[in-house]
Parts: sequence; C-alpha cells; structure tokens
Amino acid sequence: MRFRAGRLCVCFGAYRCITCITDVNGRLKSWQVPESEFTKTQKVTLRRILSHSAGLTVPGFLGYASDAQLPTLIQILNGTPPANSQPVRVEMIPGTKFRYAGGGYVVLQQLLTDVSGKSFPDLLDQLVLKKLGMDHSSFLEPPPQLPYFVCRPRRDRASTGLNHARLLPHPQR
Repeated sequence: MRFRAGRLCVCFGAYRCITCITDVNGRLKSWQVPESEFTKTQKVTLRRILSHSAGLTVPGFLGYASDAQLPTLIQILNGTPPANSQPVRVEMIPGTKFRYAGGGYVVLQQLLTDVSGKSFPDLLDQLVLKKLGMDHSSFLEPPPQLPYFVCRPRRDRASTGLNHARLLPHPQR
C-alpha cells in the first residue's frame, strides 16, 4: 500500500533547507557574519540560528521611539547608528551551547531577503499573511495607516498604569 506525501512535503522541504545551508555566509549577499576565532572550525548555519546555538550575540532589541529614524537591517546587524543595539557577532563556537540570540533572527531575516530578492515584509505578506486571509495585518515598520482601527490601543493609564498607545517599532521583526 502506498500513501501520498501530500503536505508532508512542506515539512521535509523545510528540513532539507535547514540541513543543506551549512554556512549562511554562502547564501548571504548584502552582509556577512564576520569570521572570528570561533568560526574557524564551526560555521553559523540555518539550523543553529533556529535552535539558538549559532553562538551569535544580541539577545533582544529595545525598539525605537515612534518619531525616531529607523535603521536598516544592515545597520542593525553592524550596530551602526541609528541602530541602538550592539553589532551581531559570533561570541562562541557555533553548535556548542544554547544561548538565546535575537540577533540570529535578524541574520535569518537578511538571509531570507537576500535569497528571495524581496523585502522581509513583502515576503511574509506573500507567504504567510495573504494565505491566512490576514488582509489588515502587516510586518511593515512603521505600520501602514488603515482607514479604521482593527484593534484600538487602550489609552487610559488609570486602569492599567501603562500607556499602550505609544508602541515602540521593532524594524528587525
């Protein structure tokens, strides 16, 4: 008896992509993970980025004031103004230890942009949001203005103690 693989091919295809990119620098075009003493024997791979074992730095990002100039991905990766974070670098031998690194996901974002030739918001719009029917959602920073609020932020500070109307943009997401 034979079974059709059907949608399982997506899982196997994703697995194949994860295992075949043995050095992300081989696929990155507009930026490279800087070589260091830690990358001499082991490389930064897609699998290691996804499992937070690539040895990359920058655990998280603060975001930016709504009126601040937003950095490009390259500026975030290099830690150059107007980025407000340290540069993404390899600080330990890839594959040796788990350490959460939001910086790895910025590398992943640049990798997807370089490989697809599309901006990250456009790529996710095409591959995720449109397929889910999420027509009023976006990964654009700053977010596009809608003719109406899909979800209005709470503006009274008395009930929560927080001002949710002042959200900080995160261009690396």
